[in-house]
Amino acid sequence: MAVDMYWRGTWLIGATEGYHQFNWHGMSRCEETMEAAGMLCHPEPPSSAEWNALPDFIEDWEQLGLPYGGVAYFEAKQRLTLAHRGECAGIPAYKFHSNDGWVVTPAEIRAALRAVQTNPPDDPPKFWPVWLDYLREAESHGGIEVH
Repeated sequence: MAVDMYWRGTWLIGATEGYHQFNWHGMSRCEETMEAAGMLCHPEPPSSAEWNALPDFIEDWEQLGLPYGGVAYFEAKQRLTLAHRGECAGIPAYKFHSNDGWVVTPAEIRAALRAVQTNPPDDPPKFWPVWLDYLREAESHGGIEVH
């Protein structure tokens, strides 16, 4: 299993530029490092009731020329996955805990990058510079979709 990340808006078109992947172990190590650097925050994630309230998913959305899942589904899911709940600065940690299409916004990325500048990790993993470069690029491309 893996965490696949794409610059926002590139997932459905199969773009390879702006793609980054961690296996679950690597994502766990990344989260530990981000947590130590103050890059993550911990608001309440959307509830099961909020997920269950999404409009029905239209299976043949592509053939109909609709956005992913249909207009109503797509718009409602975007509102749910884009939301930054609470007053915390940084990236909500729950956005890395599933492949539900969470959107890490440019504002969340900027806050996380500011945090790591003032509180760099003592012993970052080898992939850390590549990850920070990816975040910087994603911030200027509309954020990240996590799948």
